[in-house]
Amino acid sequence: MTVGFNGTPQANSSSEANQIRHSSGQNVVPVYEGWFEDQDGNIQVTFGYLNRNYEEIIDIPIGSNNAIAPGPADQGQPTHFLLRREKSVFTVAVPKSGLDTEITWTLSHRGQTYTIPANLNPEFNIDALQQRGGEFDGNTPPVLTFPANGISSSGPTGSSLELDTVVTQPLTVAVKITDDGLPPPIEHDVFYSRFEQRSGVAVRPPVTQPALKVLWTKYRGPGVVSFSESEVAIADGTATTMVTFTRPGEYVLRAKAVENAGSFGLCCWTNGYVRVMVTP
Repeated sequence: MTVGFNGTPQANSSSEANQIRHSSGQNVVPVYEGWFEDQDGNIQVTFGYLNRNYEEIIDIPIGSNNAIAPGPADQGQPTHFLLRREKSVFTVAVPKSGLDTEITWTLSHRGQTYTIPANLNPEFNIDALQQRGGEFDGNTPPVLTFPANGISSSGPTGSSLELDTVVTQPLTVAVKITDDGLPPPIEHDVFYSRFEQRSGVAVRPPVTQPALKVLWTKYRGPGVVSFSESEVAIADGTATTMVTFTRPGEYVLRAKAVENAGSFGLCCWTNGYVRVMVTP
């Protein structure tokens, strides 16, 4: 099936049928988010997905049913698909010697195949590394650093960390987060009557700081992954969680550093990936 650049399959039934909410039994559609130039001057194309189920999480192993082309089928895409829409979960670098190369992501599941191509037309250039216009023009994604190896990154391409553990033994994972101060703290504009001011009732609400958080999710792996906290608020610049795995194998966890857990658009957050080898 051909998919448009927004990742939405062409409608083959009535609009009423397309609005049915399915708890399970549906498939996953790849989504092309757009392209951007990273800090090193490389062109990165970024993809997300839409799991059309509201309750069923889907796993699609790397291979012919989950492949990036051209090149090796495995180029960092997820195999574990969470509910509904996930934006810019990974990027693929476009070779400088082949900027006209069309990179595609194919997902096949339940008898349906979707292939989404990347497009380097200017209209698909996104502000993944710096917000352009709007209320917080110039806002940049948080900087995520893994203290265990000192590697930092900003934006959807992200950096990675490799760890080892054993089945059922909790693994502590920490990240450090810094930000540029945007959006600024919110100072509440509250009007008080003279009576409230005289009586001492007038207490101005505290300044609300941006909600810097790290959202932890399973990205790949053969077993169940449990987090002590999957949404971790930043405390003194650091967010820590404990992870437990039910089966041996190779896993990837995704850490998404956000300025607000309800971020919209395609800026500003940062991906981080933790590769864990779990032994019996």
